[in-house]
Amino acid sequence: MALQTETCGLNGECTSEKTLLSLETLGPRRARDIETGREFWLVWIDEGLRTAAIGTPDGSFGWILDRQPTGGTDRIAAAREVLEFNGYDLSQLSLREVG
Repeated sequence: MALQTETCGLNGECTSEKTLLSLETLGPRRARDIETGREFWLVWIDEGLRTAAIGTPDGSFGWILDRQPTGGTDRIAAAREVLEFNGYDLSQLSLREVG
């Protein structure tokens, strides 16, 4: 799995970094990065398997994935609600197209 992170400084300059993760399955909806030991959980997925919310168990990192470039507004809203309910800081989410 590829993980892309972006860090922005107070001056507004941002840097982007892409990291390739080697994951091992821990159980249903749970995996761990073999190198760092960081766990990732599937927090929510819609019925049609189009949109998913993934995050770390401690809530320090989370993201929403959608199969469509624009996503389904209702599914994205549902994923945001689930992340917020589970303690994720939604102010840290940003929209990013990967391609």
